[in-house]
Parts: sequence; structure tokens; C-alpha cells
Amino acid sequence: DYVLHQSNNMRIGSIVGLGLAYAGSNREDVIELLLPVLSDSSSTLEVIGQTALALGMVAIASCHGEVTSTILQTMMDKSETELKDTHSRFLALGLALTYLGKQEEASPAIEALKVVGDPLGKMAATLVEVVAYAGTGDVLKIQKMLHLCSEHYEVSRDDNKKDKKEKQEADAKS
Repeated sequence: DYVLHQSNNMRIGSIVGLGLAYAGSNREDVIELLLPVLSDSSSTLEVIGQTALALGMVAIASCHGEVTSTILQTMMDKSETELKDTHSRFLALGLALTYLGKQEEASPAIEALKVVGDPLGKMAATLVEVVAYAGTGDVLKIQKMLHLCSEHYEVSRDDNKKDKKEKQEADAKS
């Protein structure tokens, strides 16, 4: 009842509670209850992010097609400014959790994430790959991940100023 409540605090509390209570269960009734939140027009990015995380916990290591496709579609539908928001990172984490230990089964999701804008697209693809190969001992993947750790993602100062200005304008409109 509270998943689509008017108060964001009630929504987030019920969504996270369901995610924790049914973590690893892959229960269809819980998944069907949470999926509409991702496409609800009244959902804030914070609510959407927590919903994706809860879905990832419920459908962990299952490669659940409906969960992964809905999270991917949500990521693709968001604007560049929204993708830079802190809460959008939970979309990537929720998606990655569904591929825990699945190795090659994560390849289609990684390819689909190339459509999502940077920096979230690259971060999400890396996170999905890391989680998919977690604990496998695949030496080639470990070397690739270690190489990624040595790289630095840098944003030019002009981009930072532009992003801050866009965020201030967006906040002023709200």
C-alpha cells in the first residue's frame, strides 16, 4: 500500500523494507509490486534509485529479464543531468546485483549500457562486469579490472561549472 504513497519517506521506507525482507527470494509478487514505481511519473530520482536497488536485492543473481530491462530502460530515459545525480548510481547497482556471479550472461546488459550517457553508462558497465565476475577467480578479468583501477576519470573544469549552473537552474525551477 505504501509503495505508491504520496510521501517520499513512506515510499522509500516501504520499498527498502521490501527489498531487505525479500532479498534473494526472486518472488514475482514483490517484483511486480516494485516495477511500476520505476515508471511512475510522481517518483523522484531518489525513489527510483532505491526501487532499483530493492529490485536488485530481490532478484539477486537471477538475470531476471523484466527487472533488468526495466532498469535499463529507466536509465536510457533519463536526461544527462539526471544521470549525473547521486541517486542514479543506485540504478546501476540494482542492475549489477541481478548479474551477481553470472559471468558471460551479463554481456548483453554491458553492451546495452553503451547507449546510456557518460559518466553513468561507463560506471554502470564496469559495475555490472565487476559484480558478474565477483568471486570467480578469472585471471584475465582480474587483470582488466586492476588496469581500470589505475585509470582516472577526469572532468574538465568547464564541464563542472556547466553542470553546477544547470543544477542551480533545475533547482530554481522546482
